[in-house]
Amino acid sequence: MRIRAVFQDYFFIQKIDRAKKINGLYYSLQKIPLLGHKLPNKLYNALGLKEIWNAILLGVNILWKPIGSALTLAVCYLAAALIGNGLINDVDNIFKFDSATLNLTIAFWIILSPMIGHGFTSLIRSLDETSLATMISFQLDRLNFVCSQLYVDVIKTLLAYLPAFILLNLLTHVSPLLLWNGYVSLIALSLLGESIQRWEYQRHPEKDGRIRDVLLFIALVMALIALAIFQFSQQQSSIFATPFYSVFLMLSGLFFISTLRRTSTSNYIYRLVETGLADKNSQSEITSNQYVSQGLALQKKLTLDDKTVLEPLKSKQAVNELLFRRYRPVLRKGFLFRLGAIALIGIAGIVVELLGLFAFTDQTFISVVPFLFFGMYVTSYGKNIVQMCFVNCDIAMLYYPFYREGRVILAGLFYRFKQTLIYNGTIAGLTFILLALIMWASTAAFSWSILLLLAIVLLSLTLLFSFHELFIYYLLQPFTSEMQVVNPAYKIVSGILYWIAYMNWQIATGTLLYAIILAAVSLVYVGVGAVIIYRQAPKTFRIKN
Repeated sequence: MRIRAVFQDYFFIQKIDRAKKINGLYYSLQKIPLLGHKLPNKLYNALGLKEIWNAILLGVNILWKPIGSALTLAVCYLAAALIGNGLINDVDNIFKFDSATLNLTIAFWIILSPMIGHGFTSLIRSLDETSLATMISFQLDRLNFVCSQLYVDVIKTLLAYLPAFILLNLLTHVSPLLLWNGYVSLIALSLLGESIQRWEYQRHPEKDGRIRDVLLFIALVMALIALAIFQFSQQQSSIFATPFYSVFLMLSGLFFISTLRRTSTSNYIYRLVETGLADKNSQSEITSNQYVSQGLALQKKLTLDDKTVLEPLKSKQAVNELLFRRYRPVLRKGFLFRLGAIALIGIAGIVVELLGLFAFTDQTFISVVPFLFFGMYVTSYGKNIVQMCFVNCDIAMLYYPFYREGRVILAGLFYRFKQTLIYNGTIAGLTFILLALIMWASTAAFSWSILLLLAIVLLSLTLLFSFHELFIYYLLQPFTSEMQVVNPAYKIVSGILYWIAYMNWQIATGTLLYAIILAAVSLVYVGVGAVIIYRQAPKTFRIKN
């Protein structure tokens, strides 16, 4: 192994990773409807642009390292000031730069960065999936590759923290021994974690002790945080500022040297690579299945009763009718659970009002609109039905030419929209009835205009959440026959509505104008989307390669 080759492999892998990111970004732009087809493929070969992009990102990475290090120290100082001065000493000015607070800051930093960020990650280390794929694709030397992954980042971290620790030593009264122990901890604890992992791989090659290590490490970290706060409150020196800790760091280095001699490096590298490949495959399966997980769950719960006599289906939607008829008992279980949960919340609100524990006003019912948005998103049946239809019907039927005809696609879409609307409409109807009962129980808050506004909002949200999942499914149809998602635009769009709903819930800006705008935007989205679907779905609803 040559040190120069290790650094060359490291920076080569980083360069390839940045090129993959810009290619992935450009590929995502090409998948945007109405815009993507205008972007030429020749830009993939624009090596000059990629070199510029690589240089920019490399410069940003070099600059960010010391900035990120300073921010980490700032977060630790904030925690030390709030916990130490604010909670223990109860002083008016919690942000005073006294030596005791700065010593507690370094103690917290040792726990956060050297111990958790390097020691713990070394203890349960697994190779980066993207870097591992690059190593395999370009047939890089395994020893050089593993060394670049294990040690180069630690060296970069040491260099990033060096200016901050020099300034702390020159400008503050922080214990020099504490600063030295903290700085050395970056490399010492990283080597200690690797030593323990090597030892476990050598003694128990077939066992995976990562869960046990995680639990023990969590207990150790909690004990050290409690000890650091206790020593601060008692005005004692931190355990990290003692010669005992210095000796521990020295022994960690000696233990690493001993482990290198007693364990097989080739076996350790082989185990790391194999574990990384297994984690990569497992993560890929999880990532691909998360977009059909609900459909697969419904499939597992399906049980057919041999005694049930099915009537012959003669309508044009025989396939969809049979699908929904078979899955109706499975869908009903989750549906009744949703209705029961909503009913309990509504009844609790009525009881609270009748007992006078809370006084509902007009503004209370208007301010509940953002929560209705998030609640309707969570309880919506749109995603369940879309995944059920693909996993149990479309994945097979889309190979038949008649099923891909425009009129069949549109008829199936509107049938599924109708079924989704029934489920979501019932949920919205029960929600409206309970809100009306709460309003009736609070005679001071009863208002026909607000009741009408809530009805319009719930109606528009029902249309929105019944339509949205079907809209992006039929327009993008991202799945292959192996249930892999190959359209990155689908991943982005499927998450946008969640974040909108979540931010509505967090911000909770419930006003009359907000409710009107929400209802209007939802109705416009459904109307415009219906026109787009009518024109584009027959062209886009295909099994992807």
